[in-house]
Amino acid sequence: YGREQKKGRSRILNNKIYKPFNLIEALRMRADFDIVPYAGGTDLMVSSETPSFLFIGDLQELQDIYYDDKGLHIGPCINYTELLHHYLCPELLQETIRKLAAPAIRNQGTIGGNICNASPAGDTLPVLLLYDTKLVLQSTQGQRTVLLSDFIAGRKQIDLRSDELLVDIILQKKGFNSTYYHKIGSRKAMTISKTAVAAAATIDNDKVVEIGIAFASMYKTPLRFPEIEQGMTGLSLEDLALNRSVFVEQYSKLLHPISDVRSTAEYRKNATLNLVDDFLQNISK
Repeated sequence: YGREQKKGRSRILNNKIYKPFNLIEALRMRADFDIVPYAGGTDLMVSSETPSFLFIGDLQELQDIYYDDKGLHIGPCINYTELLHHYLCPELLQETIRKLAAPAIRNQGTIGGNICNASPAGDTLPVLLLYDTKLVLQSTQGQRTVLLSDFIAGRKQIDLRSDELLVDIILQKKGFNSTYYHKIGSRKAMTISKTAVAAAATIDNDKVVEIGIAFASMYKTPLRFPEIEQGMTGLSLEDLALNRSVFVEQYSKLLHPISDVRSTAEYRKNATLNLVDDFLQNISK
């Protein structure tokens, strides 16, 4: 970083890197300067842009994991490896992290970065949608809470104001006892998904109490369709399996992926519908 310069209690490194000592200073810097917050920086490393940065990766206030009556709180600056091995991390999220990048990147990258990067292929985003995740955004003026589904408006487009930081990720409590995650890429590791499906259900007495299916790499944002899920809720597992073609067809009418360098739209859609069918057919196994 070069020689440190003192500015109050905070540090400015090479006039490009701002490094606060705590969250309060980070919020002040965010308000006072045109700077991009980052923690792991795994995506910024390959970016051609060269703005000034606010390093928040070592702020302890942004690295807690705990349960309370609101749900599971995950600090946005927790790296994937720490989250993977934490006893509070949901099994479905652990499965997703195991298939994310490689150990070196998981040691550095953070879940908050995956959210704020707002890539249509973001690996954790479909899982977070299933938990009706809320995000707490803070500035020197106070806090506000938004749903993840409202926070991401498009590729690299998020509802984060220029003076705000993401300070908390809250997963709602769920009773999921059947989960599913499948990611299709060009290879088994270190790959961006062509498509990914995360699904989960709460089954009681062979009936569907709650169900969710979410998608990555199928649109400019991660997708979930509550109106289709409502039609599955309350069904017996037998009826769900027998009528799965009806639900697959409903998803087929709503999924309109694009072709790009990683895949064709036709392949994306067919593969995704096959994954939905697989989940519905084997939900109790």
